[in-house]
Amino acid sequence: MKKLNSLTAIIASFYFLIPVFAETVVLKSGKTVEGKILEKTDKHLKIEISGVGITYYLDEIESIDGQKTLASSETIAPSSKNSAASSQISDASEESFADKVIGKLKSADFESLFKDFYIPKNYDARAIQDDKEAITAGLSELIQNKLGALENYSRVSVVTEQLMTLDLSTGTPEIAARLVSRNFFYKVVFSKFGAAYINVGISDDNGKTVVKNIIVGLPISDSKSKGVALDFLKFMSDIAEKQQKRDPAPVQK
Repeated sequence: MKKLNSLTAIIASFYFLIPVFAETVVLKSGKTVEGKILEKTDKHLKIEISGVGITYYLDEIESIDGQKTLASSETIAPSSKNSAASSQISDASEESFADKVIGKLKSADFESLFKDFYIPKNYDARAIQDDKEAITAGLSELIQNKLGALENYSRVSVVTEQLMTLDLSTGTPEIAARLVSRNFFYKVVFSKFGAAYINVGISDDNGKTVVKNIIVGLPISDSKSKGVALDFLKFMSDIAEKQQKRDPAPVQK
């Protein structure tokens, strides 16, 4: 594995504009989300919320802009009712998992948090160790040194600010793109920086709930955001360079 490719996903930083929300999606769990629909198939719906594409399966959706989905308008057999209940339990379970991730960020328990991240199947011990170093050191540098302790947080459904984002994930960008995830947004307050946002991306890995990525969003309106982002990218680039230097030379054929 090329460590620079892996860390590309970890140190990605970009600006995005909050879209004008045009569609309202009501889930069977009772949750309502608003955003721009990016893709719709007979099985799932992908909607852009705060610059992030979120995928929902149609059997999770009650209605889109007041229109019943095909799955929710069908006659529900007794076994389907159990399925709907299971879907709500799944929603609650994922929300609880995301809350635990934020709790670990608040307590600066980065070692434990890394164990919740998705680990690609082709990873060897060295690759896991490199990503662990990048994730734990990166979170420590960003949260403890740059932003300050995470003092409080609350979950939100919509973000209405322009943000500069810092994305931390394992594996290459190609691997991360293949993972379907559900995203949970939090408005947070850091002791040094002040108000910001955190998105926790949750995926399913063969029945195990895992963290796909953690995105820290810094308001563009805050003059401190650019400096924090640039310093963090430099820090992560230095880690990537050190890891590449530790790699053994390729075997000549």
